Amino acid sequence: MYNFFPLHSYWTVLNKRVVFHTSQSFKSLNVYRESFALAKTVYTKLETVKGSYRLKEQLSAAVSSIPANLAEMASFDNMNQKRQKMIICIGEANEAEFWIDMCNEIGIISNDEHAAYIEKLIGIRKML
Repeated sequence: MYNFFPLHSYWTVLNKRVVFHTSQSFKSLNVYRESFALAKTVYTKLETVKGSYRLKEQLSAAVSSIPANLAEMASFDNMNQKRQKMIICIGEANEAEFWIDMCNEIGIISNDEHAAYIEKLIGIRKML
């Protein structure tokens, strides 16, 4: 059994059955903080880029989807739902890597920026 979050449980009685509820703080997760920081950095960088609208949209969407899916996952109690969200996060990280590579190849980001973004992304993917 995976333990993704620090859990805070409470319970209620519903129809004579005890129902446990969990609330999870996604903001306390290192992977959330790291992916949010990367999304913010990439978004800020892309604001200064003229043109290439489709590429900017795709990269922004892929990078910001990682912390957004982690935040959404925090509301789930079902492990299968959590696992599915983690798979989606990994897929978004892979897509973000593609778009970061593309941005580097066409000169939107420098080699140093590319290396820094990819290093962050690899670290995030390892945490997932």
